[in-house]
Amino acid sequence: LIIVMLVVLGGILSFVIYQESKLDLQNTLNILEQEGSRLIYQIESYEELMPLLGEGKKESAKTLKSKLLALVKDEDHLFYVQIVNSSGQDLLKAGNVPPMNTDCYDHLMFSLKNDQEITHTYKDEKSGNLIYEIIEPIEPFEENIRGKTIGALRLGLLLDMVRSQISFTRKSHFYNLSIIIITALIVG
Repeated sequence: LIIVMLVVLGGILSFVIYQESKLDLQNTLNILEQEGSRLIYQIESYEELMPLLGEGKKESAKTLKSKLLALVKDEDHLFYVQIVNSSGQDLLKAGNVPPMNTDCYDHLMFSLKNDQEITHTYKDEKSGNLIYEIIEPIEPFEENIRGKTIGALRLGLLLDMVRSQISFTRKSHFYNLSIIIITALIVG
C-alpha cells in the first residue's frame, strides 16, 4: 500500500511539475510578446521611420540607424532590428541580423501581404541563439492611405536567457521532487 501510494504521489507530483514548466514557458513567451510590443511602439514613434519608407532616405537613415543601434545596445534581450520595404527588401539593420532563411522570408512576405503581425521562433545557425522573432507591418500615418502596408519591422528577441531560466526552474522542481520521494520512502 505504501509503495502504491508513493508511486501515485510521484506521478501526481511529476504531472504538477510538468504543468508548471509549461506554464512558465507560456508566461515567458507572453512577457516577450509584451516586450516586443513595447519596442515596436518605441521604434514606430521615431520620426525618421516614415521618411525612410518614403522618399527622404539618406538623412533619416543615418539618424534612425544610430537610434536603433543604441536601442539594441541598451536592451540585453534585443538581438536585432530590421526595417524592410513593402517588397521585403532590406532598408536598415541594427544588431546581428542573420540572413533570412526560407521560413523567415515566408513569414515576412505573409505579414506584408496580409497586414498581420507574425511571431515565430527559430534557431540562428551562425550564433546558435534561439530567436523569438516578431514581424510587425508598418502603415502610413495618413488617414486616406490606411490599410496599405509600406514596410515591416523585424525584431529578434533572444530566448537563450529565457531558456536558461526555464532549465533552472525544471532542475529545481526535479530536485524538490526527488527530495520529497526519498523522504516519503524513508518515512514509509
